[in-house]
Amino acid sequence: ERDLAASFGTFAVPGAVNTLYPGEDVEVRYRLNELGPRTDEFETDSYNLLAGFNGFLGDWDWELAAGKSKIDTLNTGKSGYTTEADVEAAIASGELNPLGTSPGFNPQSISYTTTREGESELSQADFKVTGALLETRHGVVQAALGAEYRDERYSEQFDPVTESGDILGIGGVSGDGGRDVSAAYAEFSIPLLSNLELQLAGRYDDYSDFGNTFNPKLGIRWLPRDNLLLRANAGTGFKAPALHELYSNEIVSFEKVFDPVVGELVEVPTVASGNPDLQAEESENYTMGLVWDVTRDWDLGIDYWRIENENAVTSAAQFYVNNTNLYPDSVLRVSDLGGPTDDIIVIFTEFQNVAAQKLWGIDLDTGVDWRTDKAGQYRFTLAGTYLGAFEQEPVEGAGFVDLAGKDGRPEWRAQSALLWN
Repeated sequence: ERDLAASFGTFAVPGAVNTLYPGEDVEVRYRLNELGPRTDEFETDSYNLLAGFNGFLGDWDWELAAGKSKIDTLNTGKSGYTTEADVEAAIASGELNPLGTSPGFNPQSISYTTTREGESELSQADFKVTGALLETRHGVVQAALGAEYRDERYSEQFDPVTESGDILGIGGVSGDGGRDVSAAYAEFSIPLLSNLELQLAGRYDDYSDFGNTFNPKLGIRWLPRDNLLLRANAGTGFKAPALHELYSNEIVSFEKVFDPVVGELVEVPTVASGNPDLQAEESENYTMGLVWDVTRDWDLGIDYWRIENENAVTSAAQFYVNNTNLYPDSVLRVSDLGGPTDDIIVIFTEFQNVAAQKLWGIDLDTGVDWRTDKAGQYRFTLAGTYLGAFEQEPVEGAGFVDLAGKDGRPEWRAQSALLWN
């Protein structure tokens, strides 16, 4: 369950019921505290059915599996919601007085229960085999081969009044979509020396809505000492937009953003929507690091990583506020309509491709064990990430801006635990 601030809006007050300026027709911006907070109730039902077989074929292991999963969600606006038409009717009848007191007003007379139903389905099947491909003087070449198929479906249904846009503080238009994906992959582990291993992998994906792509990966593992592993990887990636990023229609909500024009953190209406013209995200990634058993009781892992991607998808309201010069139609202000202030009226947050992003960071993972004769065994762990850069270029040619440490992207993030057995 979730509680939000009471609904608000701009309403016409006829002169006949204007107790503050009798006889004058006025418009007022009014928060309907009489209705109380907007209370939403969330209900989720999930189903997952999976069946599989495995066996041996000579020196090879094989596995075949198929499954189906489904998630049904229901978001019910239990209280605090109403329509603009009902509010103005209550004002016109004199039952509700936004310019004074309303002793005879019954909030239930204008209350409306909203509904938003969502459904996502995934049907999938996969087959894979693993085993020894051949033997060399330095060891056995291991291989893994596989194929996958997925069918994805998505739908979202709002109640008719919410879909019409008449509900205060919320809105949305129903939408649906689907796709199927076929894939095949191969992985090889090749011993070059007794303590040096080369890893080769490749994956081919064919999307019904985004065409096909091939992404290779190259890795190397070196054990210079029994307690020290050095590793490095390089590869490419491909990520098709999620179905709701493509096919969802307009959904009204409220978000907090920092508005550099007025210099304040403000809560404003946003209108999110899918974008069928989105491009798939493509990336290049590199990692290098080590795993070191420093002592019998102390282990340490450090990895440097770097990711460069194109066409990452975002719909963050702050992104549009920060880049108003590039998306001038996405942020509507009072001054745009000839008003006296620069307050934001609404932000249109259509899912959008970001031209490019460059990220790098360092991951640390360490643990210490100690044992006692009478108080059991203990283990202290620490895992952390340093974000060195999060450079983003909104559109090609606009230049990169480093967002590390800003807008919910902390430079440092860590967690620790003390375990007792």
